[in-house]
Amino acid sequence: MRFLSVIMALVITLLGTSCTCQQKTKVRIGINPWPGYELLWLAHEKGLYKAHGIEEEMIEYASLVDAQTAMSRGHLDILCSTVIEVLLLAATSRSETPPAKVILVPDFSNGADVIISRNGMKGMDLRGKKIALEQGSLGEFMLKRFLDKNNMTKADITPVGMDQSKVEPSMISGAVDAAITYPPISINLAKHPDMKIIFTSADIPGEVIDSISASQKILAADPALPKKIRAVWVSALQYYKDHPEESIAIMARHERTTPEEFKEALTGMTLVSADDQNQYFGADGKLVTILESVQTSLINGGTITKPVEVKSLIP
Repeated sequence: MRFLSVIMALVITLLGTSCTCQQKTKVRIGINPWPGYELLWLAHEKGLYKAHGIEEEMIEYASLVDAQTAMSRGHLDILCSTVIEVLLLAATSRSETPPAKVILVPDFSNGADVIISRNGMKGMDLRGKKIALEQGSLGEFMLKRFLDKNNMTKADITPVGMDQSKVEPSMISGAVDAAITYPPISINLAKHPDMKIIFTSADIPGEVIDSISASQKILAADPALPKKIRAVWVSALQYYKDHPEESIAIMARHERTTPEEFKEALTGMTLVSADDQNQYFGADGKLVTILESVQTSLINGGTITKPVEVKSLIP
């Protein structure tokens, strides 16, 4: 009996160890409206995370600023944003260790991020006018680059801090004269005859890069998480390739647009394939150069006052 008891105890121990090994990493993923992030939502809808050892909770935000704030307060494990928000998180952190590291580059914007104006105003016409933007976020960078291109400074216009959900009604009512926005809001605004797109991310090629970043805490808990998230991304890309119409319908519904509008939005960005991810990472990867360039613009524009060691933002 004693021998049998020992055997039973050993079996239970082994079973317990097996269960522990198979436990999935629980992650809270912050996502806001942007077509480039929707493959992560597609992965959620099709159960692709579980296949790669992740138990996900998708948390939706109305804007990049809201998601960035949630990440800074420790309410998220993974943030979907541009690299600008990752830089801002590090630059405003009290810790010497950056709050988040970029683990995936899902896409780069090639015309999808825009500045749209009322009544045909462009460039110098906007002197003294009100421009809506998400402050402390991508909007700051887009504004700085637009002003640079038109030999203007922030003092030449009146910036109006605004959540993306308020951009469309504010533009239609005339409360602001121009706005920095992106799909699906930009698609809706472009339908109005008196609205005109006057500047896009295509005018600053390669500068608006989206990212999936992970908190230091979750990376410490699961060092293999970057590999797992990449595997999810690869699976989602493959599912999109194999089932394009179904995938578009799922992602468009989540963005609250039609499939046709979603397809149009995708033309303004480039999804980064699994094979191309390696080009961005590593000590000599493209991401280091991009981060350095973006940080310089943010410093020159006064958005960042404390430079960040950009290599610390990459695992």
